[in-house]
Amino acid sequence: MKVLVLGAGELGEAVLQSLAHHPKKPESSQISVLLRPASIQSTDPEKQKLRKQLEDLHISVVAGDILKATSGSRDSDSSQQLPKENSDLEDLVSVLRAYDVVIGCSGMGFPLGTQEKLAHLVLRANVKLYIPWQFGVDYEAVGQGSSQQLFDEQLRVRALIRSQTKTEWIIVSTGVFMSFVFLAAFGMVDREQRTVRALGSWDNSFTSTPVEDIARMTAEVVWDRRELRNQPVHIGSDTLTYTQLADLVEKKWGEGAGQEKWKRELWDQEIITKQLAAEPDSVMPKYRMVWAVGQGVSWPMDQTENAKRGISMTGVSEYMERL
Repeated sequence: MKVLVLGAGELGEAVLQSLAHHPKKPESSQISVLLRPASIQSTDPEKQKLRKQLEDLHISVVAGDILKATSGSRDSDSSQQLPKENSDLEDLVSVLRAYDVVIGCSGMGFPLGTQEKLAHLVLRANVKLYIPWQFGVDYEAVGQGSSQQLFDEQLRVRALIRSQTKTEWIIVSTGVFMSFVFLAAFGMVDREQRTVRALGSWDNSFTSTPVEDIARMTAEVVWDRRELRNQPVHIGSDTLTYTQLADLVEKKWGEGAGQEKWKRELWDQEIITKQLAAEPDSVMPKYRMVWAVGQGVSWPMDQTENAKRGISMTGVSEYMERL
């Protein structure tokens, strides 16, 4: 089996590590990563360090530029998301065609429409299995017209891959990346301000998974698919209400000498609507509103693929020990 990972950022690097070290990895398999030519040629010490790590893992580096290949569209019809014909497009399709499995691990900073166009190229390349960049919430449960436009695009990607039969697909729904729970800009836990915030309601719940567990489960479904075919798969390390999160934070980090007590603050939909109006170009209020509405952002742990396979994951309490 030949596997290509698109990107080697935080998620991509973790997925590459997990693919390479997974105990079920077939000896004859080959793992590659797609990087922009500029990244491959860069003299930046961090990029050079990454390339050395990939070499040590026997992971091949392939040059390709997703943004160049997907630039433009054929016409003004928004439903037609095929990129314009260009040499970068043809080069990328040729690269994709050489692999059995393609895993999308880049897209956070891509322009709207890129993931949909990329999906067209993957299908055109007749890849056997596609795991698109949909690591996050259950977009179908969130529904069309949410505050985050990217989520509508993710729904169009799902419709596209469902409309054909040549390429099989699996979507890995992870909930919020656990690092975001403790990212002050997102709003849930602000350690500097010693504040825990509920988005929408204190009774709302959210599922979260750290990046290394997302990577482990992605490698798991690649090397041991079992009955998984053409479906979303829910994984998760923890599902908590905001009240449970606040209790956990207070218990774990408590009151140190000279420190203030932890505060609890509610950001309901009315407050976040005002944030959206004040920061129309900021992505954070758009994300917050999705979690405040509370649809498609949590699921029971006993229904996750990791629970079904008896795979232990890192919960919020254990994750906090590292911070």
